[in-house]
Amino acid sequence: EAEKLRANAALVADLARVQAQEWDARLALRTQWAQWTIASGRVQVVAATVQAVVQIRGIVERMESSGEVPRVEARLFRIEQAVAQAELARLGATIAEHEVAIKRILGVAPWAALKFIPSEMPPAETRPMAELRDEMVTCSPLVASLAASYEVSEKALAAEIRKQFPDLEIGPTYNTDGNEDFTFGVAMPLPLWNHNQQGVATAHARRELMRVRFETTIELQLGELENANIVYQRARGQRLAMEADITPLADEQAAEIREIARLGEVNTLLLLESLTRQQEARLTLITAREDEWMASIRVAGFVGPPRISP
Repeated sequence: EAEKLRANAALVADLARVQAQEWDARLALRTQWAQWTIASGRVQVVAATVQAVVQIRGIVERMESSGEVPRVEARLFRIEQAVAQAELARLGATIAEHEVAIKRILGVAPWAALKFIPSEMPPAETRPMAELRDEMVTCSPLVASLAASYEVSEKALAAEIRKQFPDLEIGPTYNTDGNEDFTFGVAMPLPLWNHNQQGVATAHARRELMRVRFETTIELQLGELENANIVYQRARGQRLAMEADITPLADEQAAEIREIARLGEVNTLLLLESLTRQQEARLTLITAREDEWMASIRVAGFVGPPRISP
């Protein structure tokens, strides 16, 4: 019975390790998907900048032909367009790399024809730290795996302690002394000397090792969770500030400058500066969203998947 209990505990521990590996795979998929979505958003921003530069470049080149704009200033738009197109090419390669990584995690061939649709960043959560700690202790696959391993060591120690006591052996024996016949008897081996002291001591040491490993890992995980939540809250605050202040101002400035250019009053340097600032503001906002998204995935990695109620 003790060996059966140890074997059942070992099965539970193996299943817990598989669950932890599955959770790691899900986190890797989330990370790659978030990075692919963010790269797709950057492509949209840079492509919009290229389109705006092309439109304004036509106006500037006509003004250059009439002598209203120096060739040096007009050339700046061609340079800006070339730089933006090169950035588009780089982002395209980045997107392709993330797509291959996503397919690899999903177990799909890299050349498989799949269409990925960018998703929105998950809604921000502001959960109390105490709630996150409690959920980590109960939901973390890593904690569950260590707890199951500790249970295995407990059952192994119980089995070694049980070996200190004799088991009755009941069964037939074959007698060849004189007449050959079968007899049925009862035997009880007696451990008179060491009472399995070595086995018990080894199992006890392993149990203590698993206990210390379990307690130390929980302490380290709680500390890492605290730090990850701080990073997440800071990234969330930066993203909210960008959305509320900087990005709208940059968009408003660029819109007003383009309207002035459309009416024929073109300040090429100011126009180019406004376009550049608008792109930088939008890309900075995307970077803030990326930081927040990555931080939220890291927090979720420590906490673990939500329990599914039966």
